[in-house]
Amino acid sequence: MNTQSFTQPIFQFIRRNALINPRDRVLVAFSGGPDSTALLVALALLQPRLKCHLEAVYLDHGLRPAAVKKEKLFVSKIARQLELPVHLRVITIRRKKEESLETAARRLRYEALIRLAKQRRCKVLAMAHTADDQAETVLIRLLRGAGTAGLGGIVPLREQSGIRFIRPLLSSTRAEVESFLKASKISACRDLSNLSDQFLRNKIRRRLLPMLEKEYNPQLRRKLAELAETVQPDIEFLRQESQRHFKKIARVQKGQVVIRRGAFRKLHPSLRHGVLRIALETLQDDTQGFRKQHWDFLAQAVMESKLVRVDLPHSIHAEIRGDSARFLVR
Repeated sequence: MNTQSFTQPIFQFIRRNALINPRDRVLVAFSGGPDSTALLVALALLQPRLKCHLEAVYLDHGLRPAAVKKEKLFVSKIARQLELPVHLRVITIRRKKEESLETAARRLRYEALIRLAKQRRCKVLAMAHTADDQAETVLIRLLRGAGTAGLGGIVPLREQSGIRFIRPLLSSTRAEVESFLKASKISACRDLSNLSDQFLRNKIRRRLLPMLEKEYNPQLRRKLAELAETVQPDIEFLRQESQRHFKKIARVQKGQVVIRRGAFRKLHPSLRHGVLRIALETLQDDTQGFRKQHWDFLAQAVMESKLVRVDLPHSIHAEIRGDSARFLVR
């Protein structure tokens, strides 16, 4: 694979989804792994056409001390060759109550990225999720019980805390990434934890997807990624409609969100989950721990219950009584 055949589809994907605008300051999450290395190199090659400013950041979670020294050397070397600023940061993992190590690391990683992006005046943060990551995410959500939003998988563009998170590699497969790096004679670092079946994603990547591709459809990864891309516009439209109705039936006050139950009951069922999602996201940017059963339970409780007091993921507390459904963070 030559450089042009890899970078041109990425450029088109960026343009099609309005991920990067001229004069944007873009911070690239750079672990030194194959995907993030390909992303950083590709964006550096496209920089004159994108007319943006690029910087890179490497985060040390303290979970793989044996690999960190090698990764830091590699990250610094690549950034120096590309003539890009690179920031090396250390994260101390502190778990909240009932929070898994994986969830805590993810939360703290995003907090650190947002903090640095704001310090560097970067309004855009680029992540290296590929079409393979998209397929794995859709399959994981199907296995766990996904609603409509879950089928949308990873979105190309998402705003959180005033930062635009972008995924320019969502149209690129992991095989294309590897071919590009090989053609560019770049040997990226390899995270050995990706070879462990301790995590569900690794099991799906190493066992389930290969089996499904061999036995049923060799193009399954591409098909799952296409499914996500197909439903994303519908999900976005539903979100916009949910936002419009949320403004009509809810009020935000003193760190709480209060929804009028009478008005909530009149909503189309497709909008009820959307309004609840916006209510909880108003309190906490990340609702990663919520499953379909949480949204179903809340919608049913707001519709019918006389009195409910319940603690939800991310320290969110719900209190439903009278004509009000109240949500707050404890």
